Amino acid sequence: MKRTFFASLCALLICISVVLAQNSTDGATSEKTMTLLLRVRSRHVDYFEACVPIRINEPFKIVWGSEKVTEVVTGTVGAPVAGGHPTKLKISEGNGQCRTETVPELKLDEPLEWSNIQSSLFNHIDTYRFVLSKKACDVGDARNK
Repeated sequence: MKRTFFASLCALLICISVVLAQNSTDGATSEKTMTLLLRVRSRHVDYFEACVPIRINEPFKIVWGSEKVTEVVTGTVGAPVAGGHPTKLKISEGNGQCRTETVPELKLDEPLEWSNIQSSLFNHIDTYRFVLSKKACDVGDARNK
């Protein structure tokens, strides 16, 4: 009887410590996990929108397109410095024919949008919008941000 009680007590303590450890890990993860919302308009794609979970200082990659034309955004979002997150972005359009590298500072829940004129002769203008957030992804919301 003492053995059974002791074994049950040990099992209970192990279960409690696993639950506590899991909760502390979840808290640390949720503080570091954010979302990045991307919206693109270009001659290759009229409108593309994606939201991906990201972690501070860990690389991310977003790929879209068709079998003929692939578009890619890769990068990392750094830890906050003076209210903004230093970010490294590499953007490749048209199977790598148009490439852009930039280092913007993203602020939480503030859209950052810019356009690149790739060719004024062919009216090739690419527009990018990025929104960094601690909120869960909701792509439908992007049109309003």
